[in-house]
Amino acid sequence: MKDSRYSGPLDMLENKPSKPPMSALDWFYELAAIAGVAAGIIIVAANYTSLPDRIPTHFNAAGKVNGTGPKETLFILPILSVFMYAMLTVLTRFPNLYNYPFRLREGERMYLYPIGRSMALLLKAETVWLFFTITQATVWVATQKTSTFNPLVMYLSLVVILVTMLFYIWLLFQAHKRYIPPTETTEADPDTGININ
Repeated sequence: MKDSRYSGPLDMLENKPSKPPMSALDWFYELAAIAGVAAGIIIVAANYTSLPDRIPTHFNAAGKVNGTGPKETLFILPILSVFMYAMLTVLTRFPNLYNYPFRLREGERMYLYPIGRSMALLLKAETVWLFFTITQATVWVATQKTSTFNPLVMYLSLVVILVTMLFYIWLLFQAHKRYIPPTETTEADPDTGININ
């Protein structure tokens, strides 16, 4: 059996094992990310004409405005959101691009792939909603619906992203410990990595 460890760009192109289908939870993360991107675009489109010529472009640690710019800069946030969504979506399609914090054994890449994919999908959703939150705060401050951006929102969002990464890394280590490589006398399920003989 060919070693499934990624060793370089050519291996990425040549080694394309079948990918297990997305779970219901994966689809929930995907739909949440799409909703976040759409929400960011909608809030800009709905409020752009009512914005003043200059809007907040930066907030300090206390959530007060300490930088302004032309209102056209508001388009940067939804553009970044779309870009992040696209990049992470492409990443979920290529399991051979994933880097794991340990040396993979024979056939293990596809066994761990669903966990890595779920991690990427959830991080994608969290990131685009973070961009939406910043966009919404910018619009609200610019239109004087509020005077500051609550910094706790930003801090909590970053903590959630960090906890997500740590949790899924822990799951990967747990799965790595339980994985049983296929041998000459056993046959492994290609989707789960569990011996079926």
